[in-house]
Amino acid sequence: VIEVEKGEFAAHINADHYVVFLPTIKETEIVNKIKSITLSLLIIPGDLDVPEIHPYYGISRWAPGKKIELSYSEAITAKHNAKYMENTNDAFCNEEDTLRLNREKYVVDNFEKTKAKKEFKVWFQPKFSPKNRELVGAEALVRWIKEDGSIAYPDEFIPVLERNNLIRTLDEYIFRNVCTLQAKWQNEKKKTIPISINLSRASLYFKGIAEQYERIVQIAGIKPELVPIEITESAAVSNDRVKTVIEEFHECGFSIHMDDFGSGYSSLASL
Repeated sequence: VIEVEKGEFAAHINADHYVVFLPTIKETEIVNKIKSITLSLLIIPGDLDVPEIHPYYGISRWAPGKKIELSYSEAITAKHNAKYMENTNDAFCNEEDTLRLNREKYVVDNFEKTKAKKEFKVWFQPKFSPKNRELVGAEALVRWIKEDGSIAYPDEFIPVLERNNLIRTLDEYIFRNVCTLQAKWQNEKKKTIPISINLSRASLYFKGIAEQYERIVQIAGIKPELVPIEITESAAVSNDRVKTVIEEFHECGFSIHMDDFGSGYSSLASL
């Protein structure tokens, strides 16, 4: 199926992921090769007495100067798209996917630099009492203020950081900043109010997260009551591990706020 003499080659990446290189730009040749590979794979289950194989193909165009990593990411994205398409098991990466992947790569590649330059800023959303309109708290939100003054909102970078296992670092960065601010206002004898900090699902699964946040609070010299932990409803009811983490935070003196309640499960029992 793979014709080495024509410059074609195939390689195993990991698990059930393989990559095939075809030195052609003709879509008809690419599609025919995919059909040939698929037909060959249909024979394997009968010969080896294994379950049927249902392959999906993502196709990316490579050219000299283009990083292989980008082409691979494009192919992976296209493969995921193929899984949701009817009457086909392959898909070409489109221009929109390429632009999105380039934006994601920029976020990941510049994350540490952005953090070091303190471009991630904490904004506060106030919480008022519905009874007397008194300010009773706030929620810490993150914004990316770039050097040119433009603002990147959470939906532009949070999902990217979640997919690339960087969100826990950002969670802790924001938490430390809020603790530092609370300590500063406390030392200046200013009135302090609880400021809740969002904790992502990924951070909740990190072993020892409650004790780590307790140490940060102790170093800052403030009480845990000043920095409640906010988690989403969907994360709170996802599995028993999260319930254990919530208990650990309670034992360390933190209170837990539930965000987005009513947008998913709307379960008073889970609350």
